[in-house]
Amino acid sequence: MWNYFVAHIHTPMKTTTLNQLLLASCLATLFAACGGDQQDQDPKTKTTASTEQSDASAEVSMKSRGEVTILTPRTDVTKSELYCGEQEFDSLVHWGNPASHVPMTGSIPRFTVGSFQALLPNQSCSGNEELGFLVRYGADNGALKFAYRFVCMTLQNVQGTDEGNFTEIDPGNDAMYEVDGSEDLQPGQSVKAWNDGYGLGLQNNVVVDKYDHNRFQKIYQTDAGFAVHRVSAINALIADNSLQEEDYIQVVPIAEPLSWPQAHRGADFSIHTCMVAFDKQLNERVIDSDPVPTRPLEGRGSDLGSACPPMCYDHLAFPTTGINMRSACMAGQP
Repeated sequence: MWNYFVAHIHTPMKTTTLNQLLLASCLATLFAACGGDQQDQDPKTKTTASTEQSDASAEVSMKSRGEVTILTPRTDVTKSELYCGEQEFDSLVHWGNPASHVPMTGSIPRFTVGSFQALLPNQSCSGNEELGFLVRYGADNGALKFAYRFVCMTLQNVQGTDEGNFTEIDPGNDAMYEVDGSEDLQPGQSVKAWNDGYGLGLQNNVVVDKYDHNRFQKIYQTDAGFAVHRVSAINALIADNSLQEEDYIQVVPIAEPLSWPQAHRGADFSIHTCMVAFDKQLNERVIDSDPVPTRPLEGRGSDLGSACPPMCYDHLAFPTTGINMRSACMAGQP
């Protein structure tokens, strides 16, 4: 379902190739800086991992032996898929420490459509750059916190996937956009103040059951994490669902894995975000599981964009396909 990891991992409806996984192995070594340090045991490989880097290497080793087939469905998100992603978040992303932790609390972040649209004329990218929307993660007192910035993305198509890097657009005073009392986006605290406050709150207190076997670890110790969405996708979500200025875009936290090495156990879970339309008058999400929507994002969530981890170090990847949700959850959905 979700856009995830490296473009070369996600080739539509195929098993990953050895050459692609060698590249992933190199990237897994680099991405280890985004992870935790708790010892872990992967029963699939029977290899004890003393660091997250060795866990990631074991994960790539499984793929290179042909033991993993990564299926790649659409990029839009149905109501059933969103429900399963939220269930994963509730189960696998907690507040506390590896020894003692509880599920996250707090309301789902959202902002008004009008305040988002009002900011767009002030954002400019040059040449062939594309405008993106960065969601920076933070946490406080058991709840996730989000702040936002626009970015300019330099992307090129590699094997069907747009990937590249980005630069942030500073609206002045190194500020980020935060939601005010009216749920409008307004200039807020600086990046440094955010990182020193809510950013450290997430790094020090949010733990993830990364390998889906009830062993939580800190995977954001060196980077509080973020996700980048295409502004064009958010605009399409607004248009396809006929949202008005007073309606909202929900930024829904979910969790999903890099792959499913076993039928009921995912590998390399992390936090992602899904943009979902919300009708203020009806006080409900505009999302369903109808098999054939009239417009691409009508009654759909907008896919997850590019998240860190695993896509850190200023690198982005926007595959047109993603990873399946947990089969046991999807089987129980309409």
